[in-house]
Amino acid sequence: MTDAEAIQSVVRQAVETFGALDIMVNNAGVMLVAPAIEITPQQWRRVLDVNLTGVFLGSQAAARQMIAQGRGGVIVNGASGAGRRGSAFFSAYCASKAGVISITQSLAIELAPHKIRVNCYTPGHIMTPFWETIAEGYARVTNSTREAVLERFRASVPWGRFGTPEEVANAVAWLVSDEAEYVSGQAIAMNGAELPW
Repeated sequence: MTDAEAIQSVVRQAVETFGALDIMVNNAGVMLVAPAIEITPQQWRRVLDVNLTGVFLGSQAAARQMIAQGRGGVIVNGASGAGRRGSAFFSAYCASKAGVISITQSLAIELAPHKIRVNCYTPGHIMTPFWETIAEGYARVTNSTREAVLERFRASVPWGRFGTPEEVANAVAWLVSDEAEYVSGQAIAMNGAELPW
């Protein structure tokens, strides 16, 4: 996600295989759970490079192809509820995902004349292997247990449970569909009513 030429190569391969590029979903991400005062410049750059620069490069490559095709398209970026509010021990991740929300809004305006819709999704607590890593890291920095961390986060969701990857996929599928044709520049939350996300 940090190599512009590699991303451009993926776009070329998609066009060679399918004849065009109509949808791009930028979904790669890395997490760092650490006290802010302990984060090294290298760690900070890695999170920002993958989570934010990668989204920019993917969006840029997709937009170039879609503009050349002249028939519009859809770009959807993976953000996070962590991009809507800060959280202790997640500073790099929160900053990167806030950037994804902002760049999504900027690109939506800029690409609207080309009929390219740009949105992002901001999941809350979704039970995936990624969340297992978060729980382990958070348990380490708070001197807790993985089970206690998972229960703490689950209890913060008014819906009473973690979300599923399928629920996120369903929302993304709607965002890329014709049913969402007038939706652009939005950060769509899936978080079981957990506010202020």
